[in-house]
Amino acid sequence: SFQAALAGDESARSWFKWKKFPHYEGFYDVPEMPCLNLEPGSPARAHLLEVARYWLEIGADGYRLDYANGLAREFWVDFLHACQEVNPDCWTFGEIVAPADEQITFAGGMHGTLDFLTCQALRETFATGHWSLSHLAGYLENYWAAYPREFSRPAFIDNHDMNRFFFTAQESISAQEAALRLLYLMPAAPIVYYGSEQELSQRQSIHANNALGFDEARMQIDWDQQKEHNSARVLREMAAFRRENPWLSHARWHTLELEPQKVVFKVSDGESQLLVEISGDQDAWRVIFK
Repeated sequence: SFQAALAGDESARSWFKWKKFPHYEGFYDVPEMPCLNLEPGSPARAHLLEVARYWLEIGADGYRLDYANGLAREFWVDFLHACQEVNPDCWTFGEIVAPADEQITFAGGMHGTLDFLTCQALRETFATGHWSLSHLAGYLENYWAAYPREFSRPAFIDNHDMNRFFFTAQESISAQEAALRLLYLMPAAPIVYYGSEQELSQRQSIHANNALGFDEARMQIDWDQQKEHNSARVLREMAAFRRENPWLSHARWHTLELEPQKVVFKVSDGESQLLVEISGDQDAWRVIFK
């Protein structure tokens, strides 16, 4: 344990990173979070790889790797190899907030990275209105430009470290519905933050002077609520549609019509195709497809 390391236990000390004993490195300089020594051959590294194998052995399908760019690329290569020893079909993806060219340097150590760019595109278009439909069209047409197709990019409209989409969109149900529909039509595997199905909002921005920080976006869900929310219906519908159309994950988007308040795309993988129409403004959004 860390306390044993501080007491002088050489074996325990090898688990952690030290400046000059007894001074140690803390994650983001927080003393309550001492940094593990994950150099090749270290006991902490061996332990984490064993933990990775353990959860896959009992049924987990993969890992979402928090703050993945905080560790060396070579660690993730070992991590992926350890996972694939147990389940060759496992899925690992990292939280890496960085430009595309840096994200793809993690290929070989994980299957992909969280798609913060798509999150931004959907929030800026439907929640805040900062993006025009022409801006969104350009993004969708160039979705594959910076990444190889085999690089996984699971996408989302919000998460635990930002203001909820519904709050940011001033609790517009049409804006959240449009964003969720488009999320499930796009190539990226969709991730939905808990509470979105209930249109859960928050008291105030995480950036407000008297806010609880990120906890403002982490309010408790109402487990006893019986009402069928519009977002829950949309999520069930879109999840079923995506399961029936797996080709969407490899499709390209081409703009057929573009007007200030309407854009029509042809979505195709070369064999199957779909027409997707996005229309409206901050007062009312609509995404339809056929």
